[in-house]
Amino acid sequence: MKINIKQIVTFYILCACTTSSFSVPAETSTTSGVSGSEISTTARLKLRVIIPRFLQFQLGSTGPTVDTIAFEPTPDAVGNAVAVAGTGGSAIGGSGTSVELRSNAGQITIVADNDGGAGGLGNSGTISLSEITARSDSSDLQTPQLTDAGMTTTKATLTDGDITEQRATWSYEYSNSRTVEPGTYGADIIYTAVSP
Repeated sequence: MKINIKQIVTFYILCACTTSSFSVPAETSTTSGVSGSEISTTARLKLRVIIPRFLQFQLGSTGPTVDTIAFEPTPDAVGNAVAVAGTGGSAIGGSGTSVELRSNAGQITIVADNDGGAGGLGNSGTISLSEITARSDSSDLQTPQLTDAGMTTTKATLTDGDITEQRATWSYEYSNSRTVEPGTYGADIIYTAVSP
């Protein structure tokens, strides 16, 4: 069974216990003895903790908010091949986003896709997604590189056994290597976390 980002399940602990001085317990033991002699008896109760497989993946702001990172070179810097940092992200001055991944379902693969098809930003072919450089500050939670074709992947480092608990900041730069026509070019990047 695979779990992905759309399936977020939380822990629960199930413990069923019933005690009453007026009911018959699941196991009953009775003992007796003469006055002054030590007596003892035992009874048993079974406890079970049931932990489901789960996967939690948070990118940027919490809740349903989708963050936008924007790159806006000044007029005299357009196409001069000096990278432009972003604004609007949840980390490092807006040019990055905070990432958290938690799971007990084995080594998690992160897939990066986009809604621009092969056309890059704006689906126009003017600015390729390869112009956006993505970096992670953690080698244990790397970001997939962005391409027009999409479906690039990385694997998160397992913390212990099948458990993953990783945090990172992913940062983005626009390489600004070409002079292009004026306009606003955008694409949604869809990151999906998938269990084995």
